[in-house]
Amino acid sequence: MNASRLATVFLVIAAALVALQLGSVSAGWKIVLELGAGTGGVYLLRWYWWRVNAWSEISAMMAALVTTLALHSTALWMAIAGRPQPFSGSDPVIFAKTTLCTTGVTTLVWVTVTLLTPAEPGDTLVKFYRKVRPQITGWHAVAKLAGDEPVTRDLGKNLLCWLLGCVLIYSSLFCIGELCFGRYQVGFVLAIVAIACGVAISRLMPKPAEWQAN
Repeated sequence: MNASRLATVFLVIAAALVALQLGSVSAGWKIVLELGAGTGGVYLLRWYWWRVNAWSEISAMMAALVTTLALHSTALWMAIAGRPQPFSGSDPVIFAKTTLCTTGVTTLVWVTVTLLTPAEPGDTLVKFYRKVRPQITGWHAVAKLAGDEPVTRDLGKNLLCWLLGCVLIYSSLFCIGELCFGRYQVGFVLAIVAIACGVAISRLMPKPAEWQAN
């Protein structure tokens, strides 16, 4: 607890110092996206693949950080030396290429680390499987150890909920923007889309009674 409190204080101070150097909000978002590029895969797959362990996440975060710093440092030194940049194009294109490069390197690193490091202990995996009941596709090895535990096959439903959730969030955000600028017709349509997605998600999500029955 003390370590987490100290880490939180450090992050707040570091974030404040970084914010003072930023010229715009978009610059801050770019930094966040670049530093987190490639880590989303491991955060999602840890629920669907039993081999993902703590080293997978640690290596993903470190790889994203090192790759981002290396790319920016290289671009800075090349600019000082008057040499061509690693990536060409407009600022959005360069940002996209940098993010894709970081994502590729990060994914390669964490998958390699996952395969080279031992999995979590069998008891831990079985306990997690029985409590969470993840999609069986990536958990066959653990399902055999768990015995007669009910099998879950809800990947398609989860993907649909994820897609609807993305549409819900973005349509809600743009709806607020359109209403703020007085474009009420477009804002009204986006509001209907957001509400429809919310209703669909509520119907697709499992109910507490269903969990208790399982």
